[in-house]
Amino acid sequence: MREILFGLTMLLLFFTSVYHIVTDINWMNTAEASASSEYIQVVVEPGDTLWRLADLHNEMYQVGIQEMMNWIQEENDLDGPFLYPGQVLKIPNTHK
Repeated sequence: MREILFGLTMLLLFFTSVYHIVTDINWMNTAEASASSEYIQVVVEPGDTLWRLADLHNEMYQVGIQEMMNWIQEENDLDGPFLYPGQVLKIPNTHK
């Protein structure tokens, strides 16, 4: 009986490990393809502001919102903080 219980426990541990390994694999699809690059592209939506985008992406790099705003402006050659819907911006990839 102990051998059966031990065997079942080992099987459970094995399948649990396999499950975690398989779910951690980053299956590349179109939406995740940018995860392997240094930048992601963000399409500006109506109501988006430079401050909001900087606030969404600054914590990964532990920088202030103003510093991230400056980085976004410089990397995208923006003349000012104004954005328009449909504009495509380059943002540091926070999914690395």
